[in-house]
Order: sequence, then structure tokens, then C-alpha cells
Amino acid sequence: MFDAIMSGLSGLYSNLFKQRAASSNIANINTPGYKAVQVGAVASGAGSASTSVGASQRQGAFVATNGPLDLTIEGNGFFKVMDDGANVAYTRAGRFHIDSEGYLATSDGLRVSPPVKVGGDISEVRVGSDGSLTGMNTQTGQVEKLGRLQLNQFPNPSGLSPLGGGKYAQSTESGSPTWGAPGTGGLGTIRSGGLEMSNVDLTAEMVNQTLAERGVEANVKSIQTSDEMLGTILDIAE
Repeated sequence: MFDAIMSGLSGLYSNLFKQRAASSNIANINTPGYKAVQVGAVASGAGSASTSVGASQRQGAFVATNGPLDLTIEGNGFFKVMDDGANVAYTRAGRFHIDSEGYLATSDGLRVSPPVKVGGDISEVRVGSDGSLTGMNTQTGQVEKLGRLQLNQFPNPSGLSPLGGGKYAQSTESGSPTWGAPGTGGLGTIRSGGLEMSNVDLTAEMVNQTLAERGVEANVKSIQTSDEMLGTILDIAE
């Protein structure tokens, strides 16, 4: 009887976790670079289970914006970005701009690492498939090389810890990153003029959410039934 209750609690926990993951995925369906959370139950002994979590690395759809600094990684890799406190994050959300000090930064102000700085006399900044940045010098009329973006990849990118907004942190599960120029060492290339959208499958997530809700209801009923039966047995024993 106790095994039945523990099994019901395990199933309840697992379904609640799946329900939360589906809700998060649906909420982020329009977040560029977001990777859908996947949840699975892993048996860990009689009457118990733990929950494994990972992010799907399936490529999201490319949506054209015509913005020259809107960048999509086609293939493996993440942009490395940092805030003023040197806190590091990794992202595939490639909506960039030139900030007030001339640095290439994300829409929420995180600067690309290694940093890329654009001088005040530079206009018409372009990014090549190999990550190279060029711009027109308005004083000389010449095209200048401004730097080159680097990409980072992980042994297990599904193990990265989500930070929200399509950003992730390194974890023990992801392993340590290696980095290099786009198009080298198994890294993807850069496509300018659009964004990679989330890879969330709305239909699948709605089904997952519904199944998880039904699983929660079934587990609650199972626990209640087992508890009532246990109570009856104890009453008889008295």
C-alpha cells in the first residue's frame, strides 16, 4: 500500500514537471533562439523516479528581418555575451546592435565576447557567413575590417542551464565550451538579415500539457484511493 502511494507521488511529481516545461515552452514560442525544454522520467528505484531535463537542439526556423545585425547561426554553436559584471551567458538569439560606446551588443545590452568595437566614423556594418565584420569608413569611403565573431560549442549543449530570454549558462552537464570562427571545427555559419526563432512545436506542447494535466489528475486520484484503503486497513487492525 505504501508502495502504491509512493508510486503515485512519483508520477505526480513527474507530471507536474512536464506540465511546467510545456507551459514554459508555449510561453517562449516567440522568443528568438529559445530551445524547447524536454522532460523525461528516469527510474531510480522501487516506487521512485527522478526527472531528466534538457533542451532540444533542433534548429529553429529562419525569419527574415532585413536587419544587417540580425544574425542566425546555421548549425552548431552559441554566441558568448557578457554584462558589465563579467557574467557570461550563451545564446543563439542574434538580435544585435551597436551600443552607445560602439560595441556590438544584444538587444538587452550584453556585449559580444570577445568584444567587437565599431568606430564612430563607420557605417553600413555587415557580417559575413564566417563571422567577419566590415563597415564603410565615412571619412575615406573605404571598406574596413572591424573584427570577427567567434562561436562556442559544448560537448552536451542540451545540458546548458536556462537563464531566460533565450540565454543559457554553462553547467556540469553541458561540459566546458570550445570556441572558434564560424564554419570551422564543426561550428555553424552566420546568416545575416534574420533571426532563428524558437524550435517549439506548439501542437506537440499543447498535447504534452494536456497529457500532463490528466496525469496529475490520475495520480491524485490514485493517491487518494490508496490513502483511503490504508485508512480502512488501519481501522480494521484497531
